[in-house]
Amino acid sequence: SPLPTGGQVSYPTKYYFVATNGSDTNAGTSTAPFKTVTKALSVTQPGEGIMIKSGTYTEKVKITGKNGTPSAPIIIIGESKDTALYPVFDGGDVGYTASDSPVFDVTGSSWLVFERLSIKNSTSA
Repeated sequence: SPLPTGGQVSYPTKYYFVATNGSDTNAGTSTAPFKTVTKALSVTQPGEGIMIKSGTYTEKVKITGKNGTPSAPIIIIGESKDTALYPVFDGGDVGYTASDSPVFDVTGSSWLVFERLSIKNSTSA
């Protein structure tokens, strides 16, 4: 089964935050967020999460060998529950071409959960 028993995901109690106005030298808190998902992934452990604030992101996120566990997945989630405020990952912005890989390129990784994100202008893997 791709989800933990009962089909329910256990949500983390610890999140690292990402915002368009953040900095990767910050602590990754709600008031001092990271700038990139890549930075947040570098410190996130199984059972923790990455909370992404609203905004448009042009980052290409390559996830390789990042693993949660069935009982402690890694959650990558938009902060807002309002679909109009979901963070947008736009592969069509400057720096991307039609032959680029997806905005989220996930290989050799498991037990990652993506929620409340909008992805546009991205190729499929």
